[in-house]
Amino acid sequence: AKLTRCESEVHTLGNNLTLAQAIARLGHAGFPPKQVDEILNLPNEAWHKSWWYALDESGHFTTPFLRLMRPLRYADGTFTLQYRDHFAQDKPPSFSTQGRKVLVEIKTPAQTFRRTIERINLFRHQMGIEKALVIGDRLTELEARGFISQGISVYTTQQPVAIHAEADCTACANFDCPMCRRPDSPVVMCRQFCLDATVE
Repeated sequence: AKLTRCESEVHTLGNNLTLAQAIARLGHAGFPPKQVDEILNLPNEAWHKSWWYALDESGHFTTPFLRLMRPLRYADGTFTLQYRDHFAQDKPPSFSTQGRKVLVEIKTPAQTFRRTIERINLFRHQMGIEKALVIGDRLTELEARGFISQGISVYTTQQPVAIHAEADCTACANFDCPMCRRPDSPVVMCRQFCLDATVE
């Protein structure tokens, strides 16, 4: 399933903020200075897009989600900061940050798997960054498995990557499937299996 198939309502990060307050609020939320500048200088009705991870109870990263941020400017020079999220299934939490660096690699169609993995591993080593995300138009199942086995998250913009996984229908969160939650399901491998973290 696509990482951005669901959309949240619009949230407010701050109302009627001065420029200094808006800069501080965005910085505290985890945006680096360059992105703060980009956000505050967006044209009217434009949204700034950035990829985020949430942390689960164990401190591990969840599935990445897309957070859109926009400033509303008023004649008195103040700002209101609004955001909304696009996510796969579980709604991300509102802003609370723990700074983590994630290396993002955009894979072009001409770029080979080998070259991509070499670049990611080189930059992860040089920059001391553990987490990485590959974004590309299409990835084969074999490429996706290769990236995932190296601890690299994957996202495709055109065609979702379908990976066969061992399936336990009683613990699956794919509620659109007729086998979901059925203990008598004959399915052992499934491309749509999505572990429900709330099942114990």
